[in-house]
Amino acid sequence: MVSTLRYNYASVSLFLAHLFTSLLVALNCLNYFCLGNFY
Repeated sequence: MVSTLRYNYASVSLFLAHLFTSLLVALNCLNYFCLGNFY
């Protein structure tokens, strides 16, 4: 039970980290394209 919980927690945190990184990359690309259009 504890090991399953720990495994689930690890996978969830990993998924959240991946999601956060993807969000940051998307925001950076958005900013880059917006700034490129402005200049």
